[in-house]
Amino acid sequence: MPPRGIPRKSAPPVTITDQISALPDQMLHHVLSFLPVQAAVRTCVLARRWRHLWKSTTGLRIVGLDEDKYVKVQDIRKFMNHLLVLHERTHLGTVEIKFDHYDDDGDVRYVNLWTRFAMMCKVRALTLHILDDGYLALDDLPLVSRHLGTLDLQSVALRKSLLDFASCPALKDLKMNDCEINADRISSRSLKHLSITFCRSDSDCRFVFTRDLEHCPAFSKLKTLVLNEYWCEAPDLDPLACILKNSPVLEKLTLQLFSEGPNHEVEMEGSYCCMERPSAISEHLNIVEVKCNVVDKRILKILRFLCAFNIRFNF
Repeated sequence: MPPRGIPRKSAPPVTITDQISALPDQMLHHVLSFLPVQAAVRTCVLARRWRHLWKSTTGLRIVGLDEDKYVKVQDIRKFMNHLLVLHERTHLGTVEIKFDHYDDDGDVRYVNLWTRFAMMCKVRALTLHILDDGYLALDDLPLVSRHLGTLDLQSVALRKSLLDFASCPALKDLKMNDCEINADRISSRSLKHLSITFCRSDSDCRFVFTRDLEHCPAFSKLKTLVLNEYWCEAPDLDPLACILKNSPVLEKLTLQLFSEGPNHEVEMEGSYCCMERPSAISEHLNIVEVKCNVVDKRILKILRFLCAFNIRFNF
């Protein structure tokens, strides 16, 4: 204890090293790409080091701040106007656009603008999900990109020009869930993974059904395929047979049949049996999954059909 009358020396100030700010710009840009765009921009107030980092992020997540809720287009339009002006035209690894409501054609134009901005920034993976009723129509212009490798769409209206991926030579993964397909074919020389679930087609241009089956293209690089019952309901399952015969290097086939959502009561797994007589389908097919809620007559018919292609299941 110091003698009375002598003031105590104050403790030296505690300094905390900001280890995150010490990281290289490239790494911080990557970290910011996981945040919603609103939160990424707000990091500019953390310190001088962060003032302009958000302008060069490698990803844009145009989503709600609450991870459990999507954003409304109208709520973010003004914010995005400023962001697109200030954001540098750097290459983008990922762009996610997810919202649950759009009001009018004005909102649709904004979504198209954001999508075109992503393409201009040479995005490699683009996600566009809509939870609102109906289908959002993108610009009736073909996607042109030498960099786009992954495209994930939900509740989008797709016309012929948008399904012509001749100008996307790097596209490997394509997912379409609950989309409206208004075209008679998908054109791609590079596609390896294709998922089409809960989609519908215009009555005047049924997607690769009936007479269009004769023009079904060869998916020369397709290795993974996910389909729902839409492809298994026609007489004699011709659509499914056509796709299998035109996928010479297919390795994995998943059929999600007569059930909604990711949860299924029954899952069966099989594979191609090359010991039996030659089949018209890919000899590389080593995983076949059938997911359903109940094994009824429709499922049994599909299983018998697959067995005709030398596909055997483990029960």
